Amino acid sequence: RYDQLMDLGWKWMLPAALINIVVTAIGVTLIQGLDGWSGMHTIKSITDGLALTLSGKTIAIVFGFGNLFLTAGILSLINWRSRDFNLKKQRRKIRLVDLPKGKPAVAPIVSETV
Repeated sequence: RYDQLMDLGWKWMLPAALINIVVTAIGVTLIQGLDGWSGMHTIKSITDGLALTLSGKTIAIVFGFGNLFLTAGILSLINWRSRDFNLKKQRRKIRLVDLPKGKPAVAPIVSETV
C-alpha cells in the first residue's frame, strides 16, 4: 500500500541516501587530501575522472564497508520504535484513545427573537 511505501521512503531510504552522500563526500575528500602526504599516492590521474591507485582503491573500499555499518547503525537508532510494521495493530491503538467526557468549553449561542 501507499502508506507503507511512504513509511519505507521517509524512515529508511531517504536517511540512507543522505548518509551515503555525506560519507562519500568525506571519502573523496580524504582520498584527495592524502594524495602526496608522506609519499602516499592515491590518485593516478584526475583528468580521467577519479582514477585511483591501489592505496586509493583500498581506502575507498574501507570507506564503503564502513559506510554500510555506519548506515545500518544510524538507521537502527533512528527507527528503533518502528520495528513493528503491523499497521492494523497501530491503527487499533490510535482508535482506542479515550475522548474526554463532559460539556463543551463554550456554551452554544441561543438566539432570542423579540
